[in-house]
Amino acid sequence: MKYFISTLGIFFFIITYGISQNDSLQVDLEEVMIKDRRMEIGYSEMSRTIQLITADDIKFLPAQSLPELLQNVAGIDVRRRGVNGVQADLSIRGGGFDQSLVLVNGINLSDPQTGHHLMNIPVNVEDIERIEILKGPGARVYGQNAFAGAINIVTKQKTKSTASIFTSYAQNETARIGVSASIPVQNGSHQFTYAKSFSEGYRYNTDYEVDNIWYQSQFDIGDDKLMLMAGYTSRAFGANGFYASPSFTDQYEEIGTSLLSAKYEHQKNNWTLRPAFFWRRNQDEYIFVRSNPSIYRNLHIGNALGLELNATNVNEYGVLGIGLESRIDYLQSNNLGDRKRATFGINIEQRLVFFDILDITPGVAIFNYSDFGSRLFPGIDLGMAFTDRIRIYANIGSTWRVPTYTDLFYEDPANLGNSELKPERALTAEMGFRFQDRNWDLQMSYFARHSENLIDWTKVNDDDPWFPSNVGEVVIRGIELNASVDPTNIFKVNLPSLTFGYAHFSGENEGDAPISRYALEYIRNHFTMGVNMSWTDKFYNTLLVKHVDRLTLENYTLIDAKIGLKVKKIDFALFSNNLLDRDYTETNLVPMPGRWSGVEVNYLIT
Repeated sequence: MKYFISTLGIFFFIITYGISQNDSLQVDLEEVMIKDRRMEIGYSEMSRTIQLITADDIKFLPAQSLPELLQNVAGIDVRRRGVNGVQADLSIRGGGFDQSLVLVNGINLSDPQTGHHLMNIPVNVEDIERIEILKGPGARVYGQNAFAGAINIVTKQKTKSTASIFTSYAQNETARIGVSASIPVQNGSHQFTYAKSFSEGYRYNTDYEVDNIWYQSQFDIGDDKLMLMAGYTSRAFGANGFYASPSFTDQYEEIGTSLLSAKYEHQKNNWTLRPAFFWRRNQDEYIFVRSNPSIYRNLHIGNALGLELNATNVNEYGVLGIGLESRIDYLQSNNLGDRKRATFGINIEQRLVFFDILDITPGVAIFNYSDFGSRLFPGIDLGMAFTDRIRIYANIGSTWRVPTYTDLFYEDPANLGNSELKPERALTAEMGFRFQDRNWDLQMSYFARHSENLIDWTKVNDDDPWFPSNVGEVVIRGIELNASVDPTNIFKVNLPSLTFGYAHFSGENEGDAPISRYALEYIRNHFTMGVNMSWTDKFYNTLLVKHVDRLTLENYTLIDAKIGLKVKKIDFALFSNNLLDRDYTETNLVPMPGRWSGVEVNYLIT
C-alpha cells in the first residue's frame, strides 16, 4: 500500500505541473463513444472503470493475438498455454476464467460448457477498431457471466475500398499469413479477413494450426441500419501439459467455433430500437494421448441461440435503456451428457443528469434460468464532473454466475464434477477518479467484491481428484492505477509517449480453503509500463515491461520490444517477446517460451 500511495503522490505532482503548463487548454479529444447493449455514453462521461485499447495502440504493440494485447492492461490476467493465443484463460480483477464475459460488437460469446472457450474468437487483430474493457460488475447490463467484468471487441467498419496482405515469421517455424479486403456497395459495404497461423512448437507437442475467417457488412436502409457478422475459427494444437498435470505431455485438442449475428437499428422520434439475433457453435475434441485416441477422448458440441431487443429513449431526465433477451444453450457430449438451458432476461436503467455535473444511473436486471430459477441484479452508478477534465465516480452492483456444465458433470480419473453446486453470487462496490485532457489520461480506482458460494475445484490431498464445491465467502479487494501521457505537447519537443499501469489485489480467505485450483490463484501485484517513440510518421519503436506477482506461482518480469518502419505501402516491423529470455509459467506449470523474435509485414494493395 505504501508504494501505491507514493506512486499517487508522484502522479499528482506531475499532473499539477502538466495543468499549470496548459491552463489555456480545453479538452480537445475526439470522444470515443462506449456502447453497451442500450446506452451510448462518451468515455469521459462514464461512471465506471473503463479502459480502451485502440487500433493505434494495436499497431504499436508487440502482440500478435488478442490475449497478448490484453496482457498489457494492469488488472487483466490472461494465462496462456503456449504462444499467439492458441489457448488462454481470461481473468479480470482476480476473478476466475468463468467469471468474465467477452463480446464482439455487443454479442455475447459465453460458453455453457466452460470458460476455457471464452477466447476462441474468430476476429483477427487487423479487424479490431478498439477493445472496451469494463472492470467491475456487469450483470445489470450484460447478464450473469459479467461477474468480475466484461470485454467488448469493436470491429472496424470500413467504407472505402481497401485490400491488404499481412504476414509474419518467427522462431520454430512459426508463421502467419492473411488477407483483408473491404468492398463498398450502394448504401453499405462488405469486409472480409482470412488469416492462417501455424508453428512447429517451441517444445515437444506444442505445434499448432489456427484458421480465422471474419466477414462483416453494414447497410443503410433509409434512416435504419443493418449489420451482419459471421466468423469461424479452427484451432488444432498439441497440448503438452496444458490440462490436469504437467506430466501429461501427449494431450491434443481440436476446437471449431463459429459465430453468426444480425443486428438492426431503427430510430423514431426519441426512441432507438435494436433487435438482434445470434448463433454461436463450439465443437471441442480432446484426446489424452495424441497417437492413440482410443485411450481417452472427449467430444463436446455446444450451440447457443439468442434473440435480443434493446431500446433507448432520450427523455427530459436523461436516457432510458430497456432490454429483453432470450437464449437457449444446447450441449451434446460423450462426457457431460446432453444438456439444455433456457435463459430469459429483462434489463432497465435510467441515466439521470443534473446541472451537467452530476449523473446517477440506477438499474436492475432480472434473469430466469430453466435449471436455477430467477435472480435479480440491481445496481447504481454515480458520477460527478468537477471540470471537463476531472471526474469522480462510484458504483455498486450485484452479480451471479450459474455453474458451467463442466463444473456440474465432468468426470475423469483426475476430476469429478458436482451436480449439487449452487450459483455463485457477489456484491461489488467501487469508487474511482479520472483525469483526462489531450495529453493525459489518468484513472485510479478501489473496489471490494464480496462473493458467496464461490465455486472452486479443490482437494485435500495431492492424490485426491479435483472436486468443485461452493467454498463459501471470499472477499477480493483491489486498487488500480492506469495512466498515459504524451509529453510532446507539454514540452514542445518530440518525446516518447508513456503508459503506466499498476494493480494490487488481496483476498481474505486465502488460508481457509484446501488445495485450490482456480479461485485463489489471482495476481497480487501487476505492473505494466510502455514507452513508444515515433521518430517520424514512418518510424517508431516500442518497449513494454510487465511484472506479475501471482499468489501461487513464482514472480516474473518480461520485456517486449517492437521497431516499425513504413515504406510507401509496406509496414515492416521487428518484434521480440521476453527479450531477457526469462523462465516463467502463467498457468498449470506450463513453461512459456524464452526469447521469441520475429518479423511482420503488412502490404496495402489499395
